[in-house]
Amino acid sequence: MGQFLYANKDEQVKQINKYLATSMVIFDALIMLVVTISVIEGNRTLVYGIGMAVVMIATCITCFIMNKKDPGNRKMRYVAFAGMFFVSLMIAWCYNDYYMRFMTTVPFLGTILYFNKRYAKVCAHGIAIPNILIFLYRAFVAKNYDG
Repeated sequence: MGQFLYANKDEQVKQINKYLATSMVIFDALIMLVVTISVIEGNRTLVYGIGMAVVMIATCITCFIMNKKDPGNRKMRYVAFAGMFFVSLMIAWCYNDYYMRFMTTVPFLGTILYFNKRYAKVCAHGIAIPNILIFLYRAFVAKNYDG
């Protein structure tokens, strides 16, 4: 059994949680860099930038604390999903650029590592439905879609 450490579901979850916490920091840093540049250029407000930073920092700190206290905690994925969902929603609403909207889907790819179909469906719908609704609103209601 020693050579098949990750055949144990609990060990898999520990490793995935560690990966998720680390990748969220990297992802949030990249998003925050773009948001900061947007704030400096005057394309976004300072309140928006601070709001994004608060959500990102709170989510990352919460995930790291949960991972430190109990590395195999299966609830951490829901905390991470909530933070990523809120960030992706704020990005989809405020940015028309496709690279930003597609970039927010990257952390959700980690959901397949949990091998949980229900959780993966929730995450897939959580990222797809708001993006589709925002697109429809911009294209047909506000008529300000440039793409």
